[in-house]
Amino acid sequence: NTIECDVNDALENAGSLDEFKANASNAMNDLISEAKEIKDTLGKETVHVVIHLFEGILETAVVYRSQDKARKDYEKRIIEAYGELVDEQHGKDEILMTEAEVVE
Repeated sequence: NTIECDVNDALENAGSLDEFKANASNAMNDLISEAKEIKDTLGKETVHVVIHLFEGILETAVVYRSQDKARKDYEKRIIEAYGELVDEQHGKDEILMTEAEVVE
């Protein structure tokens, strides 16, 4: 569908100016709805979240668009908590990194 085709259809199917306006308005609303659906489907943004828990309680949560920046922050927080980059975290601090989807 294009706007031009929808306007032509609205004009061809109208018996009066008021009917044309109503048909064109409905066609435009349909196009807007379709565009919003496409945007919602394709435009979902994934972000990367670094979470710091202390004794199981949320200390901080930081959201990054860049996975590289999130990874650097994640590793930095582990080093700060444990003195080195460790594979397993055993202690009061727990640093997590995950993905999240931005919703409106």
